[in-house]
Amino acid sequence: MIRYPIEFKSETIATQGIQANWQTQLTFDHLNISVPPEFMGPGGSCSPEDLYNAALANCFIATFKVYADISKLIFKSIEVNSKLIVDLDEKKLPIMKDFFLCTTI
Repeated sequence: MIRYPIEFKSETIATQGIQANWQTQLTFDHLNISVPPEFMGPGGSCSPEDLYNAALANCFIATFKVYADISKLIFKSIEVNSKLIVDLDEKKLPIMKDFFLCTTI
């Protein structure tokens, strides 16, 4: 039985300026993060949008694996291709508008 609530922690330290990369430490790894060039940043590292897209895709995979295991479903692999669309809302502010997930099992 899974016991809720479950906490996932990270630690992030950043300096001023959108041109400066920063690091975030997750449970096991460090990731270099930067503002993407599309938002006037330097790029070259993971962006928060990359992480959001990856989090959604990997949450899907983790959920699939849990339910496959519970139901004794045997599969060789699962491949997920995902795409996150950032667009402008009616007030011309950027929003996470669409997320597409394509799976191959």
